Amino acid sequence: KSGGNMKKIRVILFLMLSICILVSCGKNNYENNYENKENQGVIKAKSYEEVPEIDFSIKDKNLAKKVIENIAQNPNKIDIYNNMVLVYTSEINPDGFYTFYTSTFLDKNNKFSKPMEKKLNEFIMVESGKDYYENFYKTIVPEVKKMIKKDSENKYKDLDNSAQDFIDSLDKKVAVMKDIVKYYNEKEYQKDNYEKGKKLSEQYIASYEETEIKYNNFYKKFKEYVYILMKHNLEEVKGNKVSENIIKTVILTDMLMDEFAGNGSKLVDISPVLIYKIPKEDKSGYINNLKSIEKTLKIVISDIEKVNKDKIVANNINLDKYNEFVNKIKEISALTEKIIDKIQNQRNEEINEMIIEYFKRRQEMLNLSKNLK
Repeated sequence: KSGGNMKKIRVILFLMLSICILVSCGKNNYENNYENKENQGVIKAKSYEEVPEIDFSIKDKNLAKKVIENIAQNPNKIDIYNNMVLVYTSEINPDGFYTFYTSTFLDKNNKFSKPMEKKLNEFIMVESGKDYYENFYKTIVPEVKKMIKKDSENKYKDLDNSAQDFIDSLDKKVAVMKDIVKYYNEKEYQKDNYEKGKKLSEQYIASYEETEIKYNNFYKKFKEYVYILMKHNLEEVKGNKVSENIIKTVILTDMLMDEFAGNGSKLVDISPVLIYKIPKEDKSGYINNLKSIEKTLKIVISDIEKVNKDKIVANNINLDKYNEFVNKIKEISALTEKIIDKIQNQRNEEINEMIIEYFKRRQEMLNLSKNLK
């Protein structure tokens, strides 16, 4: 029975790791380097020879046991939360609300300021009648809440609790957003000289920041589960070099996606919206980590090329498809090295486009990995 569950988990995780849209988290810890195209000098970092390889072992065995038991009780959990990530990050309008609101109602010190009439009228016209996060609330929230209720007897509630906390915080934020639109649409500000507007502003900024934090917490917990499960799968296929290498490439390329996205900054699969971000603190450590992942990926590619053809065929894998898969990994590795070089040398031109290309090629790699037979 447990073997069957782990098979389901393995399939679900392969589907889950095909996400090309990432979540919003930790925005305050990252700076936007996209607009600054000037050379700012080389960031000091270790060489590829100096950085360590990525460790695929599971450090916390007790935590891993809890995670595996939790998902074995409901193998659909990861898939459901994957959909939650995907749909939430595809919602563009609410982020547009934040940008529009702050540029209309906040001064350069992020304090409430009475808006100019033209900007206020534009805000009312654009935001009136919107149903914020409509798709998320219609397709995802009911399913997630149903699952959490069904799993209420599950003794491992950390992932579910973090998801519920996020949804609760989003409910509060959306409620304030609607109150703000109603307040200005009904011209209440003319009666109270923006008194309620000031309070709503404080509530909105607080709810916005809380939602960012809660989502960040959920996302980190979600990815913790994913990596533990993937590493567990790696242990299960130990000795089968073909399977080991496929799983390792999935893990490593997923790690790179998170790093390129500011470790979770919201990215949408549309070029003008995607803005590359780099951590404000410890830039050297950030680059060292990227190099560790890329170094390990190169080692895995080397291992892949050493695998005997008979072993590939013994895994019921088509050689031509396998070679296509390997070539795609090589493309990804070469592109990754170029991106890291640009980051380290702070040559920020084309980074957005290169990262989008990275996501595209990774998706192609995942598609190939699912059709190797």
